[in-house]
Amino acid sequence: MADDLHTHVASDLGLDGPVRTMVASGFGLVGSLPHVVGTGCGLQVPRVDTARRPEDVTCLPCRQYARQRYLEHAQAIDRLVGVSGTGTDPEQLRQAADAARDLARRFATDDEEP
Repeated sequence: MADDLHTHVASDLGLDGPVRTMVASGFGLVGSLPHVVGTGCGLQVPRVDTARRPEDVTCLPCRQYARQRYLEHAQAIDRLVGVSGTGTDPEQLRQAADAARDLARRFATDDEEP
């Protein structure tokens, strides 16, 4: 770990923070975040060596991993647009899918399609 100078993306894309906040606000309980996390490239690194902003991630395999995950997320949201009973406005779903596609675009590397 000490020889790795890259900034990675956590394999959960850093989404545990918002979930943790939601649980804390709902129940008044909060657990500690782990100090070491799995990354998109398969390494275990200190949490401080990860980032959520695409511009801050310098590990190429992590960027590719995050791009693919956000594209999959956008596709899953797109599938919900026509489903009745989701309780969510279709326009909000489209905006969420567009936001995920934008993040995927920002994670793209020079050899990948935008």
